[in-house]
Amino acid sequence: MLGWEVRFVDDSEAFAATTGLKLAYSKDPFPRALHILPHGWLDQSTMDPIDPALAIINEHPCLFPVDGGDLLFDPFAASFFLLSRFEEWSPMPKDEHGRPVTKALHAARHGYLDRPVVDEWALQLAARWREVDPGAPDPQRAYKQAITVDLDNGLKYGGRPMWRSFGSCVRDLLKGQWSDVKERIDVLRGIAPDPFLIDDELKAHFRSASDEVKFFVLAAARGTWDHAVPVGHPAYAKALR
Repeated sequence: MLGWEVRFVDDSEAFAATTGLKLAYSKDPFPRALHILPHGWLDQSTMDPIDPALAIINEHPCLFPVDGGDLLFDPFAASFFLLSRFEEWSPMPKDEHGRPVTKALHAARHGYLDRPVVDEWALQLAARWREVDPGAPDPQRAYKQAITVDLDNGLKYGGRPMWRSFGSCVRDLLKGQWSDVKERIDVLRGIAPDPFLIDDELKAHFRSASDEVKFFVLAAARGTWDHAVPVGHPAYAKALR
């Protein structure tokens, strides 16, 4: 995350003999090395639930505080806990789809849900490292924006059996949704594009607003929650290609 090359050395004698910028993730400090004291959680091999302690260090919310070292918390345990979504393996309130309820998350309960804390920890580590060793380089970070698009249903009206389209028209008529009825008929007659199709204007906007675009296409079979047009339907397959 800092743009630095990393080489791992797991032999203490070889590490002590190494020159240049060094970080010791160990119980004991090493000369001329930034010392990060391990919390110990990463040494465990179980999936037991954990609710890590939080401390405010230099105005940053920090998980897994430790009594010693150059940072006073374990940024590696903290980053792994959040980036792996470890807490979602534990028994916690879920919604009807089996997703964790936001207010039950550690970040929500401790008030840092809207902060990029892992990035903050990386920069905090770099700043502390430069205090310990002025030879530490500046972070090499570059901004990149990616747009992600969930194609849960690629067609609003097309790709359905005629009986489903007729039933939907009747439903819209009973609800007085006249514009939807007209739109459906126009699309099925081929005189209007399906409103769910991604058109050239939107694709041009994607290209101008981001470095890359990723589409996530729902390919599940029809079920209780998934009502998408099959990806193998000729009209949808053509649109995807």
